[in-house]
Amino acid sequence: PENSEVMIGVYNMLGEYVAEVTNSTYKAGKHELEFNSNDLGQGTYFVRMITDNFTATKSMNILK
Repeated sequence: PENSEVMIGVYNMLGEYVAEVTNSTYKAGKHELEFNSNDLGQGTYFVRMITDNFTATKSMNILK
């Protein structure tokens, strides 16, 4: 509910950072981002969002 710097990154199953989705400051509210996975192979990845007061990690499966 407040302006914050947001970092969203993609990690492989080994925990290695493989892609950046965003690393910017966003105003309060809902936002949508598009992520191009063409450079990643098929498999399971983790998407982590980090802000000043919040961290969340979700799994993502890429099928080609």
